[in-house]
Amino acid sequence: MLAGAQGERLWNYWTKALADTPAALEIAAARPRPPIFSFRGASLPFVIDTHHATALSALAKSQQTTLYTILLAAMQVMLHQFSGQTDITIGTPVSLRTREEWSHVIGYFINMLPIRGTIHPDESFIDYLSRTRETVLGA
Repeated sequence: MLAGAQGERLWNYWTKALADTPAALEIAAARPRPPIFSFRGASLPFVIDTHHATALSALAKSQQTTLYTILLAAMQVMLHQFSGQTDITIGTPVSLRTREEWSHVIGYFINMLPIRGTIHPDESFIDYLSRTRETVLGA
C-alpha cells in the first residue's frame, strides 16, 4: 500500500500537516528543565461527573463530533494557556487492527497519531472545535 498511490497520498498529507512543527512545547514551570531529559512522566487520573459528562455529550451531539475531539481541543487550548504557544501537537494512540484477519493476532498493534492544532486567541471554542474535528477526521 505504501509503495503505491495511497502511500504517496499519505506521505503528502503528513508532510503538509507536520511542516514546521515546533520541536517542543515550552511550559513555564517552577523549576527549569534539566539539561538531560529523563523522559519520566506521570499520570493524573480524574473523573468527569455525570452532570459535566452529560453536558459534554450534548455539546458533541450538537457539533456533530465526539467526546474525544472535544477533550482533545480542550487540552490543546489548556496547553496554549500554560505555554502561550499557538501551535500545539498532541500524540494520540490509535489501533491498527483494521483488518478482520488481524482480530485474533496477539500483540500490541497501536501507533501514535500526531494531531496538530493552531490556536487563534480571538477564535471561539466552538470554531476551534470545528477545526479540530476536521483535523481529526483528516488524520
